[in-house]
Amino acid sequence: MRRARWAGSSLAVRAAPAAVVAWLVLAPGAAAGEREADPLSLGAVEPRPAAGPVRDRVITAARTAAAARPVDTGTYRDPDGHTVRVNVSEHYSQPRQRAQELVNFLGTLLHGDEMNRLTATLATPAELRVVCGEGALACYFADSEEIVVSGEDGGPFEPPREFVIAHEYGHHVATNRSNQPWSALARGTKRWSTHEGICRGIKRRTIHPARYFENPGEAFAEAFAFYHYPNVIRWEWEIAHPDPTAYSAIFDDVTSPWSRRTSEGWSGRLTRAHRRERRRLVTPLDGHLKVSLDAPRGADFDLALLAGHGDRVLRRAAHPRADETLRYTVCGRRSVRVLVHRFDGAGEFEVTTARP
Repeated sequence: MRRARWAGSSLAVRAAPAAVVAWLVLAPGAAAGEREADPLSLGAVEPRPAAGPVRDRVITAARTAAAARPVDTGTYRDPDGHTVRVNVSEHYSQPRQRAQELVNFLGTLLHGDEMNRLTATLATPAELRVVCGEGALACYFADSEEIVVSGEDGGPFEPPREFVIAHEYGHHVATNRSNQPWSALARGTKRWSTHEGICRGIKRRTIHPARYFENPGEAFAEAFAFYHYPNVIRWEWEIAHPDPTAYSAIFDDVTSPWSRRTSEGWSGRLTRAHRRERRRLVTPLDGHLKVSLDAPRGADFDLALLAGHGDRVLRRAAHPRADETLRYTVCGRRSVRVLVHRFDGAGEFEVTTARP
């Protein structure tokens, strides 16, 4: 089966096309108010077996001030009470009704308070090509948190409008989630990217983010759309194949976002007879791990991080002093062991860990 190819990574696009300055003035289309937008389903969507994946762009440069557009603009509320600023092309009739329909649809997607930060622009297909680039079905401006989507369905060889909008909203979710020390927009949200092995894949060079169909940020947005419409189109990405655990991770990342590391501690005592102590530490998520040792005054205790099995040292802190601190990036390891070793002196110690 041959797959339609998309030339570049969405995250590689640094600026909007120059023509965006006058995208409504120059774009061909019907006269003002004479074009009808296609309806959006608030429920199930018919499968499209002949359709390809979403091809879009994430644009990391903000719109310029000159990109102001003569469109109907307003703020609309979804059934949950979240508000979205919506721009509707002047070419569509009944712009306020179209805007409310779009926000009602967005309200059916998995979302949180990040929806209040969203701007949504409903464009004609010709206008969209000017703003997003030739061949793109939609785009997302990360700095201004704006999705630009078509008001019209693309037909049997393109994903349904609902699927495309869900994909773009996945980018907006990622923009408003933390995946420290990485960007959730680039690598997907914390639990999802951990489950899909994004960090390890990039480290081992089995995932190449510069390739569109190996781009973790795009794969996450597509997986977010698949969460809502799992059987509508085929999964085309070469990474991160959706499964129930991935969907569960997406749900948790949206409804209970990861925000900071989890701290915990334990204590022990080292003597001449008891020179070292080990403790296993579960690391369910990828990210930065910090381990701190507080040893007795005058003692010289060392600290090491070991692999979950065996005695291979991952990181060591061994200085001629009582207290030690080490940092390590968890990347695919679901557990490690903390080792406290007595070099000189004796007494009680405390270990504090901060894990992702």
